[in-house]
Amino acid sequence: MHRWSVRIKGDIKLEYNPKYLTPDQLVMALARHGFNLKGKGRIDTTNKVQLTVIHEDKGVSVSVSIVPNYAPAGWENAHIHQGQDEHYFVVSGKIILAVLCGDDIEWHTLEAGSSFRVPKGYPHNAFVYPETITVVSKIGEPVPCPENEKDDDWWPDPQFHKKTAYISGAKAERLAKLAY
Repeated sequence: MHRWSVRIKGDIKLEYNPKYLTPDQLVMALARHGFNLKGKGRIDTTNKVQLTVIHEDKGVSVSVSIVPNYAPAGWENAHIHQGQDEHYFVVSGKIILAVLCGDDIEWHTLEAGSSFRVPKGYPHNAFVYPETITVVSKIGEPVPCPENEKDDDWWPDPQFHKKTAYISGAKAERLAKLAY
């Protein structure tokens, strides 16, 4: 496990060193600063271990995702955030981020130490590789999606998902390299 830190918003900085802090202690430390655990750390349908914490007063949510080495590489579900900007920070591993800008798709390769902001209102999808750890923060007032049972600012985008889901990781990497 790797040590990492990321500035979330203003004076809020999230730091984690597994040598000194277990995941449960991280949750307790965040709770002392006004963050609430949203769902105990869990394994979701993409074999990703995910922990999400919310800071109710400041319009900030942070999720830490750990993709184990046995999980297959693949696309998540394309989606939009109507009221929140989403900030990706890659602690280790790699993701390819596809962002729909008008009729064009912007491709971004994010490796350990890199970050990217997706402004609210932009459909996006991420191709995530095994052994990847990401910290994703969302900042702004969430606009809950009525179709989403989690009642958060996550709106599915099935049309954009169709555009990205068939693209292999290798092709996504080539498209991201062409963008630069």
